[in-house]
Amino acid sequence: MPVRVPAVTASAWGMSVAALCMLVAAISAGMTWPAGAMQWLGVGYTGVVTTSVAYLAFAWGARRLSPTVAVVGTLIEPLVAALLAAWLFEQALAPRQWLGALLLGAAMWLLTRRERSGG
Repeated sequence: MPVRVPAVTASAWGMSVAALCMLVAAISAGMTWPAGAMQWLGVGYTGVVTTSVAYLAFAWGARRLSPTVAVVGTLIEPLVAALLAAWLFEQALAPRQWLGALLLGAAMWLLTRRERSGG
């Protein structure tokens, strides 16, 4: 995250470039527009809350957290998502996925331990 660029500006540029790329992909695949008010609300919520706010929070954190803590923060998301899918939605994880989750958890634990000890 560049120090000279505010988090909001960096997020806005990133979201704008991503939106243009998605627009090109959507047009080439035959884009359809939302049909009703509830669908437009869903689009707005997805675009603003779940995407823009998340990018803004990431940009804010990347500037203020140590590199180790930032990496652990980005690694925990897919781990929690996979474990919640297995638990809440009864999505069976293959043995190699459990092994990957265990290794990822161990790596995060080692990184945070190392960060605390100053090494």
